[in-house]
Amino acid sequence: MKNSPIYLLILLFFLTACPGEDPALNDDTPDAGPTDDVIDDDVEEDVEDDEDVYEEPVDHPLATCDDLDPTACAFPWPSNLYLAPDQSRATGYRLQFDDESLPKNIPGRHVAPELFEHLDGYDLGVPIMVRFPNLDDSQLPDEYAIEESMDDDASILLFQVGGGQLERVPYWAELDRLEENPQQRTLFIRPAIILEPGSRYVVALRDLQDLDGNQIEPSQAFTRLVEGDTDGDDVLAHRQERFDDVFALLDDAGHPADSLTLAWDFVTASSEAIHGPVLSIREDAFDYVDENGISWQIEEVIEFTDDQEAAAEDEDLEYDANFGLELRATIEVPHYLEPYGLIEDAWRLHRDDQGQVQRNGTRQADILVRIPRRALEGDTVGIITYGHGLLGSRWEIYASHLGLMAQEFGFVMVAVDMIGMSHQEGHVAEQAAADVNHFSAMADRLHQGILEYMLAAHTAAKDLPNLEPITSRDIDIDGDDLHYFGGSQGGIFGATFMALSPDVERGYLAVPGNNYSTLLHRSVNFDDFNLLMGLTYSTSANLNINIALLSLMWSHSDPVSYLRHIAAEPFDGDPRQVLLAQAKGDWQVATITNEVVARSGFDIPLMENYDETRQPYAADVATYPHQGSATINFDFGNPWPEPGNLPPSDNLGDPHGWLATVFDHGVQIDHFLRHGEIIDICDGEPCRMPAP
Repeated sequence: MKNSPIYLLILLFFLTACPGEDPALNDDTPDAGPTDDVIDDDVEEDVEDDEDVYEEPVDHPLATCDDLDPTACAFPWPSNLYLAPDQSRATGYRLQFDDESLPKNIPGRHVAPELFEHLDGYDLGVPIMVRFPNLDDSQLPDEYAIEESMDDDASILLFQVGGGQLERVPYWAELDRLEENPQQRTLFIRPAIILEPGSRYVVALRDLQDLDGNQIEPSQAFTRLVEGDTDGDDVLAHRQERFDDVFALLDDAGHPADSLTLAWDFVTASSEAIHGPVLSIREDAFDYVDENGISWQIEEVIEFTDDQEAAAEDEDLEYDANFGLELRATIEVPHYLEPYGLIEDAWRLHRDDQGQVQRNGTRQADILVRIPRRALEGDTVGIITYGHGLLGSRWEIYASHLGLMAQEFGFVMVAVDMIGMSHQEGHVAEQAAADVNHFSAMADRLHQGILEYMLAAHTAAKDLPNLEPITSRDIDIDGDDLHYFGGSQGGIFGATFMALSPDVERGYLAVPGNNYSTLLHRSVNFDDFNLLMGLTYSTSANLNINIALLSLMWSHSDPVSYLRHIAAEPFDGDPRQVLLAQAKGDWQVATITNEVVARSGFDIPLMENYDETRQPYAADVATYPHQGSATINFDFGNPWPEPGNLPPSDNLGDPHGWLATVFDHGVQIDHFLRHGEIIDICDGEPCRMPAP
């Protein structure tokens, strides 16, 4: 995207002036968004006991907005107001918003509630948001003081409900630094662990002050609920029993309701609702390819020689002395999408009348294969399936450091586009910034993109060694020596891939993160996206709610939903291993999200000697050599970012791509991929590296 504000304003005009009505906003037309999935009975569930998931037996939505926080509709987020009882769902709820509960853009189109009714709770990385005008946040724990969130006198209390009791959950708090007006700043309460699926949580706030030193008073609606004085107000009267239960839980934990400024509860979505669509697609697709195979169509075979840059007349071809052969091909794969209809070349999931995702024929997926020169000289080589960066493409395997990796350590590089988050979706992302309803097309198509990554790895291991261009040159490819290597976006969604792939046991995730509701504000890559959405939706509160809504739509593929299923709770019973390598002070991907993972008990600890100046609170730590998964922090001299929801910036520059300059890290990666062991390349010290 371009950086000019004038460009953004011009783009905003054209996007919001586009004619036509969104079917998702018209009751007389079919729903353009997702509907309920019919999930196989054997999908694993993570749901608390029924007694811990409160049932409110009334019709929904009760009201358009939640009066607990009168400063913005849908605050506090995530509100229990929008949990509609539904005993057909694993949690006993479905998300149901009123037609005008969610933000509207300049042309007046609200985000459609139908986009979320397939979910039975909120996402596992949900940002908790509320607004108190002129709030003084100086006494609240930021991302570097998470331990203070567990103090007895903390002003914010976050709990998980289990067995009728409350258990403290760590968090950090931050005021929205994108909003200049202190009267309008959103307070974010970000859980410092990844939440459990199908679980109930309680939020309580107390002893808050404004910047003038005055005590912040409860809202009128909350005061009436505390006093039980809700007669005459149909909405509050319906909610009284639920809040009485919340108050009883808090009182038992030593926090009486009359001492609170605000409190409420919410429920997270079940594994069935979050993972069901992807798991059902995976099962059907692999059944299909087991029966029918994956057919390759070789479009071009390019052989590189020493005395010429390329044995092909192709202006786009880049010569790399590390490679000897390149295959450009397509593979025929099962297809689960249909045209979205509202944007050209955009897609949504193909569903039957009951809302179950169905196969919709097959499609040709482009696949690119680069074979190192050593393979043509008789060496046996393994396979790396590569994951590209933000809105990128398979062509990124032309990068010089990947050529060096392939030749030095003996790997064939295989790549496909992750459709849904590839270069093909740039126009959809721009449309979605102006109308969040359109983001459903990206979120839906990403299901197919993740599937095609899995199928690319599967066919590379099974079929690539037997293709004619390989056998005719006596190239020996070991299909069992199969791994994943992804960077940036490929490192992010690489975690999702590793939790789902039936073929790949070990993966390397470079400069990764998770939870887009946290990542979006903290990345320079999304400055223009956030600016455009802020312009179209008018207020910072709307922008923040929209980012939470994007994360709800993303929850089926965001690694925040899958990291627990790599090693700790694998879907198929066989744990996988991942090596995460982050760059301290990364401007594009927030490293704090990896620390959240290490604190969540998923068997993905931080490696020892994490940093010279700080050790993240309550994070699991592993010692070298380590057999299993872990995160390594590489320090190129950048400082830790200033706390808050802004991208980092410093005089040294963005270290996001600098891992590629560390040769010894390549040795570390190769050893991990082939032996599952993480070795120390930093001599028992924090991994300090010179900036390139």
